[in-house]
Amino acid sequence: MLSYRSPRIQQDFEDDVATFPQLTVSKTEIRRIGRELQSQLPDDASMMDRHAEVFRIAYGWRNAHFFPMRMMRRELGRISKTVCKDVLTAGRLKRMNSIRMKLRSSSTKLERMQDLGGCRAILNTPASVQSIIEKYRSGTSRHELSREADYITHPRASGYRSHHFVMRYRAKNEAEAQFDGLQIELQVRTINQHAWATAVEAIGLITGFDLKHENGDQRWVQFFDAMSADIAEEEGCPVVERWSNRRHRREAIKSLASDLNVSRQLEQCAHAVHALQHRVGEKSRYYTMRFDPLTKTVAIRGYIAPDLGAKSAALQESQFRTMDSVLVDVDRADNLRKAYPNYFLDVGLFNRHITRIVKGYDPIYLYEYTRA
Repeated sequence: MLSYRSPRIQQDFEDDVATFPQLTVSKTEIRRIGRELQSQLPDDASMMDRHAEVFRIAYGWRNAHFFPMRMMRRELGRISKTVCKDVLTAGRLKRMNSIRMKLRSSSTKLERMQDLGGCRAILNTPASVQSIIEKYRSGTSRHELSREADYITHPRASGYRSHHFVMRYRAKNEAEAQFDGLQIELQVRTINQHAWATAVEAIGLITGFDLKHENGDQRWVQFFDAMSADIAEEEGCPVVERWSNRRHRREAIKSLASDLNVSRQLEQCAHAVHALQHRVGEKSRYYTMRFDPLTKTVAIRGYIAPDLGAKSAALQESQFRTMDSVLVDVDRADNLRKAYPNYFLDVGLFNRHITRIVKGYDPIYLYEYTRA
């Protein structure tokens, strides 16, 4: 006999707190292993059991943010759609490698890290972004706004632009009480800001440079910084003083684009990646993506049960340490490429911006992803 599950029941099943990773570690344990996670763990067979314990606690703490992240992404989608129907939202758990790098490069403590779970909303215009910002500031969310950072008006040194909110989860019943107060970071950005961030990560993946943190070939860092300013001017957003002279900025972009052979590298990206999908069904709601920089492939696997997805993601991260693995939450598989185009080296929209500057025309033949 065929069974029928109504959309409402299906949604309740997907968001059942019992199906998500539970908070099984204490703050005392998290504080205790934070320093060890930050260090270079020695390859000493006698310490293997201890290392396993460190990572068990670390993954347990990270995975406990999955449920709050899922709930906040759903709310972000609802709030965003009151402003603009054409919006894309996504969520992801922070990769363990990124967690360890952040612990080493900053004074952040593991128990206080604000972006172990992160959500983003991608919209067409700066006006739509500003409308969502005002809604969160006015208390539209049922969760607590802890702090915010305006990287659109005040971009990072790399040129990164987006608006960030740090939210504290507010439990609504006893089953959710274990997650009360956990922090989730929300990012709200335009599609052009998203295209810029995608290109930075894509070039970082193929060159091995950590361009997000201004590390590596400084010509790339300067190029992306200048491009960010040009996109800001195009969107009517503030332009940083160092690139306020349009003629100087565009001359620098043209010179750097030539030195780095940027257009050719970005065009090659568009044809470099082959996606391998494993068990991605219509009912999948959570996905692991694993990018292999050597074979230029991205392996995708879908999951219905969030707890299984979290466990699989942790296993992939430990087994494939030279690859980029991430667990994400999107409405459907078709949104993976749109929300995380860096894993597919999809830089078509960004390449259009460069071509307009360097060659003086809009290459409409290039692929520009759209959101249906």
